[in-house]
Amino acid sequence: MEQTLPTELNPAEYLWENTVKLLIVCVAVFGLAFSSTSQAKGCIKGAIVGGVVGHIAGHGKVGAAAGCAIGHHEANKADAQKAGSEADNSQK
Repeated sequence: MEQTLPTELNPAEYLWENTVKLLIVCVAVFGLAFSSTSQAKGCIKGAIVGGVVGHIAGHGKVGAAAGCAIGHHEANKADAQKAGSEADNSQK
């Protein structure tokens, strides 16, 4: 069985795919630009790592979402530990 390439590209399909990709990128950029730093803390790094690992496993979007959630959780945990140690130091 020999694979053949289409002889003609469908311009509407090509335009639709590129428009959707551009829209997704714009929404992501504006979402990051207008989100507060406390909400995005840990999420971006976690999403990048999770997206790469998920891409290798074949589930990039799921990996990015899970990485964001885990990164956000770890950042909050580190902030809580830092706040606890600062409170201990101020009591001394």
